[in-house]
Amino acid sequence: MSSAFKSPIMGRLHASEFIGRETELGRILNCAAGYCSAEGILLSAGPDAGSSELLLQAYDRIFNGETGAVPIYFSFDASERVFEKAALRFVRELVTQAVAYSRRERGILLTAPEIDELGKIAELGDSRWIDQVLENVGRLGESVDRDAVARVCFGAPVRAALAGIKLFVMIDNAHNSRSCGAGDMLPGIAKMLRRAGVSFVISGRRRFFEGDLGCERFSLERLSDADAGEVVENTFQRYGVEINDSTRDLLVHQFAGHLQFAESAARRAKQENRAMTSFRNTASVYTAELFGGTIGKYFDDTIASAAKNSPTSARAMDLIYQSYAVAEPLPLNTWKNKMGIEESAFEHFVGVLNDAEVINASAGRIEPSREDITFGDFIEIRHRLEFGNESRTLIFAESLADFVNRAPAIMGDFYRSNAAVGLREMLRGFEGQSVPSILFDYGRFKAAASGLSAQEVSALLRVETDAVTLPNIIFSANTQELYPSLSSLVEVEHSAAAIGFLEGESGEELETVWLAAEIESKFEIDARTTEIWCKRLEFAAEECNFAKFQLWLVANEGFSQEAMEIITARGGYSS
Repeated sequence: MSSAFKSPIMGRLHASEFIGRETELGRILNCAAGYCSAEGILLSAGPDAGSSELLLQAYDRIFNGETGAVPIYFSFDASERVFEKAALRFVRELVTQAVAYSRRERGILLTAPEIDELGKIAELGDSRWIDQVLENVGRLGESVDRDAVARVCFGAPVRAALAGIKLFVMIDNAHNSRSCGAGDMLPGIAKMLRRAGVSFVISGRRRFFEGDLGCERFSLERLSDADAGEVVENTFQRYGVEINDSTRDLLVHQFAGHLQFAESAARRAKQENRAMTSFRNTASVYTAELFGGTIGKYFDDTIASAAKNSPTSARAMDLIYQSYAVAEPLPLNTWKNKMGIEESAFEHFVGVLNDAEVINASAGRIEPSREDITFGDFIEIRHRLEFGNESRTLIFAESLADFVNRAPAIMGDFYRSNAAVGLREMLRGFEGQSVPSILFDYGRFKAAASGLSAQEVSALLRVETDAVTLPNIIFSANTQELYPSLSSLVEVEHSAAAIGFLEGESGEELETVWLAAEIESKFEIDARTTEIWCKRLEFAAEECNFAKFQLWLVANEGFSQEAMEIITARGGYSS
């Protein structure tokens, strides 16, 4: 039977409901099969991009025999404060899952037998290496030598490899290793597995990883809006809750990548017998989830994990709330002084919140994430409940009214952003190609292609001899992430920055930066508007210390002759 039709083992979703990750899943399965260039993968993901479900789906496929490897899944737990306990749990998970696979009994994963019982029911081919692992663990006793514990426990897969067992080890939520102090152990663990020829993947939030651990690295981004919409729609269908296109898209925009929130919203809508076919019903479910549901608990747990105690959590909530009212990021020391906690606790606090991307910490400054609408709503509500002198009922009613009133504006922004050309994604696709230069010179394009059909334009481009060599882009971002002052002047999707390299005349690689903006208009962009946009991007370059940069302006109706002259004088491109 195909894996697509088998019931889940570890995965939360049926394989047929797992959407938009076929390429990434294939990459992990290839690594499990032994086709990984560096033995291991470092999976760097945004918060709630679905990395855990991706690994669990891979687990199910591997367990069902697709790669010939024994799948082992382990997730660091933010509530686990002691490294030795996490290490011993890894051994237990390893032995349990290895025995379940060799006996092809998924029930063992659910019943979780005692570890000494596992040694007894293990297949003959497994019992020797399992006995060796358990014996080595037993010798540790009450050892406080963290290196020894890591070597024995996280090195247990090496014993299996020496016995000829092909394992594929998946270590998930690596960012939670902060809580038990294991973060600095990960490079050593990766090195140990790699030396033994054990294929593995280490997955965690992208801001947590500072290096590549010597692994093949790939990033897991948010699903496209289309795929995210399908996930939301399928989730509500699974609960038997009616939803329409508008409310589906509202939730996609509102949740901003936290697609597990759709599960929480669908469950509550089912409980309250609400059809999600109106903005009012959608806002009611959303508000209730923020006040006392799974969504509110998710953010409560994030802050609690960072703060480690209730008084600090309250101060953190107040500080984040106050930061939303400040236009510029605050110095790190300001946060530290207001939190009133020791250095190590403050580093943990900032690290956890930065990993979760509810704050942005860089260059000695901190600001709250303004892109995560749901977190902003949560902070507003929690602050009023914690520090305001208002009744809970009044706060709920006013929050509900606010969400209902703003829904049409949110959807207008959402549909406008989907109509944008997607500059960041376009820049990310630059890989040193040579393309017709006419595509970056609106004046020439207008003169040559005006009135031509799409087929005729394609023919024109094929015979174009003058070319522009695009850089190899290694990093791209919305310009506002690098230059926050742009936030009030342009919508996020309409400006992007990218860093890459071009090959110089002597073969050396020269760093270059592209700064791009899409300008909306029903007419050709005039000189004054063009001048303003050029200066905005130039200010961004100056703020970021970009010595060499390339301007690129895009407009759906093109540019006037005077505007073109302004762009050309700066050596810029226009499309």
